[in-house]
Amino acid sequence: MTGQIIFLSVPVLDVARAAAFYATVLSWETTTDASSSTPAAPNGVLSTHPFQKGMLRGAFLRVADPAGLVDVAGASSDSSKTRLVPICTFAVDSVAEALRRVEAAGGRVHIPRTDLGEGRGAFARFVDSEGNLQAIWSKN
Repeated sequence: MTGQIIFLSVPVLDVARAAAFYATVLSWETTTDASSSTPAAPNGVLSTHPFQKGMLRGAFLRVADPAGLVDVAGASSDSSKTRLVPICTFAVDSVAEALRRVEAAGGRVHIPRTDLGEGRGAFARFVDSEGNLQAIWSKN
């Protein structure tokens, strides 16, 4: 499973609007009620809302303000608006070892290894050699 995309994080300002959009366009199934969400996560994420489609698992990351998250310059004709980008999460055997390899290969750690608690493993985010933000996850 190492190296496979296992999770997709999609930053959103409006969970219901995003859920309706992706249900219409890609038939994603999303639970938008408060009981299914996970409260606050790192970097300005207010809550997470899981979605799925077949083998794809992911979450909408609800943010109040996109500051601190990745934005794509020039993605909008309105330069005052920030555009957020999805983040792929790749499975690895060890988050700590993968982060060592990231730095050795010229990347940098964005969020250090973070334990998710309740036996859900650990994750980290890194910036690759080309400036792309990616995430990694392992069971331990």
